[in-house]
Amino acid sequence: MKKYLILFTTIIALDLSFKQFALWQCPETVAINRGISWSLITPESTSGFVAISLVIALFVALFMIYTWIRFRHNEPILAELFICSGAFANLLDRPMHGGVVDFIALGFCGYQWPLFNLADIAIVTGVLAVLAREVYKK
Repeated sequence: MKKYLILFTTIIALDLSFKQFALWQCPETVAINRGISWSLITPESTSGFVAISLVIALFVALFMIYTWIRFRHNEPILAELFICSGAFANLLDRPMHGGVVDFIALGFCGYQWPLFNLADIAIVTGVLAVLAREVYKK
């Protein structure tokens, strides 16, 4: 359990530290995402932002409970841990910054991928690991 908590807090600390660095040193490259992934369903009103944030918080809490249940049944949770830590780090941004801080930009041949952050990388890594585990389990 201790190693999982260390990894969980390390991912969150790294993500929040890099976001803060980006806000201080390169504010022109930072975007605050008030909606969900890729700025989908971006509310204009504060009440809409709060409602979306509460729904996201509920999903994060439910997924953390699911992960805890898997842990109690001695099932592997490394992939879920990456998802939980990334989702929790992004959730912390919402009250702190009025939305999720995105600052990593990638582009290729004129195509610009939407901005993202380290927490997003953790979430995607976890999702891909869950998918791989389920595909190879059969």
